[in-house]
Amino acid sequence: MSGKGKQLLESRQTLWVVWGAVAVLIILFGSAFARAWRTNRILREELNTLQPMIVAAVQEKEALETRLAYVQSDEYVEAWAQTRAGMTRPGETLVIGVAATPTPLPLSVEPPLPEPTPAPFWPRLWQMVIGE
Repeated sequence: MSGKGKQLLESRQTLWVVWGAVAVLIILFGSAFARAWRTNRILREELNTLQPMIVAAVQEKEALETRLAYVQSDEYVEAWAQTRAGMTRPGETLVIGVAATPTPLPLSVEPPLPEPTPAPFWPRLWQMVIGE
């Protein structure tokens, strides 16, 4: 082989190596892009699943913060003291309602009916014989 043929062969080999490296880089970048795309899709699905839970948790947090502010207020303490602890302010009189128990009504007892006195033996026997 001449010098020119050798150079041409080396340049073709270099060209193949460069194109092979470019192909490998394209495959690597494509694979990385596909993985990133898949991960992005999975994360969006998880976000869509978790979004209602996040909204509910934020609402619950706001409700609890409102309740905490009310519980820490003097208004709550006063209401609790009056309703639960049975406390009064100076000058007030505590009235405790007692449920009235109804008086049981007496049961009406009817007097027993008098039992008829049995007839003596002989008249009963006579009625059986005669059939009256």
